[in-house]
Amino acid sequence: MKSMFVPCLLVLGAGLFASEEPTWPPKGTECGESVLAFYDEGPNFANVMQVYPEHAKYVAELLKQGKAAAAGRMKEGNKALIIVRTKDMAEAQAWVNQDPFVQKGVVKASFMAWGHCWAPGTPAPDFVASAGK
Repeated sequence: MKSMFVPCLLVLGAGLFASEEPTWPPKGTECGESVLAFYDEGPNFANVMQVYPEHAKYVAELLKQGKAAAAGRMKEGNKALIIVRTKDMAEAQAWVNQDPFVQKGVVKASFMAWGHCWAPGTPAPDFVASAGK
């Protein structure tokens, strides 16, 4: 049993050091980085309709200024997502934390860095090329 184990390790180990091209990102893809801002119910969610007009105006401005690529409510639950057009986490947090929903506790925002690639032949959204502003 031992005698078969050592040659198998040598064969497997040789594959680890083979000079192959990296497979990520796949050739022909357009890649970039953005920040995802997830909204979930905050302690003052009951005030959602009172604060909504301010929130809608603020998010529309983020979209107009190009700071957000997309924003919208999830179909299930009281959740939402904003794709922020920057790879700088502190910048994304600063923009999102100015949202009246966040400031007034209607929602809690959490953030995640997002590295994304688009399939060859698929037109990548404009935020892919401009992410990292």
